[in-house]
Amino acid sequence: MKKPFYFGIGFIVCIIFMLLAYGVYLNRRSENQITDRMAGNRLLLQGTKAKVAEIYPVIELSLININSSEITDVVALIDGRITQEFVQKNSQVQAGDPIINLSNETIALKIKQADSDILEAEALLARARNNYGRYERLVARDAVPKERFEEAVAELKSAEAKLMNATAQREQLLIEDSRKVVTSPVSGEVLKFYRQLGSYVSAGTPVALVGNFQKLYFNAPIEDKMSNKISVGQILKVTFNHGEDFVRVYGSKNKTGNMGTDEIFSATVSDISPPPGEPATTRQVSFEVDNSTELLEPGFYQKVSVVLNSPQSCLVVPLESMIDDQNSSVFVFEEGVLKRRKIVAGANDGSYIEIVSGLNPGDIVITSETSGLSEGMAVDVNLDEGSATH
Repeated sequence: MKKPFYFGIGFIVCIIFMLLAYGVYLNRRSENQITDRMAGNRLLLQGTKAKVAEIYPVIELSLININSSEITDVVALIDGRITQEFVQKNSQVQAGDPIINLSNETIALKIKQADSDILEAEALLARARNNYGRYERLVARDAVPKERFEEAVAELKSAEAKLMNATAQREQLLIEDSRKVVTSPVSGEVLKFYRQLGSYVSAGTPVALVGNFQKLYFNAPIEDKMSNKISVGQILKVTFNHGEDFVRVYGSKNKTGNMGTDEIFSATVSDISPPPGEPATTRQVSFEVDNSTELLEPGFYQKVSVVLNSPQSCLVVPLESMIDDQNSSVFVFEEGVLKRRKIVAGANDGSYIEIVSGLNPGDIVITSETSGLSEGMAVDVNLDEGSATH
């Protein structure tokens, strides 16, 4: 009985070891198969070919300061209290138009005193003229000493001088009195009032700000790769991408409809420094903006785009193919693997970027998300045109 029992136990143990060994074999075989399949698996990416195309280069400016060459303070020329405003904020005025009226009672009193001084001087002059005429006749007959006649002449000249002085003082007071009406020194728009009705101001105090905003100006530093595409006198398009910049002008009286951030302004290049031809990495470019719509006012504006009116023919790739912030390299697909290619980029239009050097027409660049990719990876590329490469 014992032999068959032990034989059965041994047989069962053998079967167990055989099953364990077969399981290990299958597991290793599966791992090897997975490894082989993974090694043969190629990542599928999106790509496109570098091509020659026309683009309208865009110069992106993060911040600009727009100003006016004709903006000035309206200044009170005499002391006084503001009793009247002839215009409202945002009103259009011409040079010489009244802005506010000042009240100054002291000047009125001084004018009355000057009138009295003139009457007194006229009386003195009349008496001096009578004396002069009388002594002139007497001295002709040798009836009085010549010295007395000379005194009469001096009195006449003194009386004439007093009248001239009193008259000049009155004219000066009248000039000061006319300054009670404060006028605009330039034509333009009333941007703001510094003082309100009832305020007392001293001579020399600014009371309002007026500017002509038909033409505005701004300067911007621009890299040479972009500045070399523009020239003095060239007309460009300017758009403002920050909607909050137009909050104020929505409430003003514009000459035309306000399209907000869709509004396109015309700007002329007025200066480039240093001038083209001189070596420079960055040039200061001055722009004159046509603001005849009066939608803009002087101040700081964010996210401004300057667009060239004429297209540029050049080798381009999508902006999304750039793999660094400096736009200095891309991944290209060569012989079934990825290769990192250094390039020199130029202008862009917001979608495509110019390739100055580093690529040739037909080179395939990767437009997929590039994080996690590395040079030498074996990949397949699905071109934008629809055909896949292997």
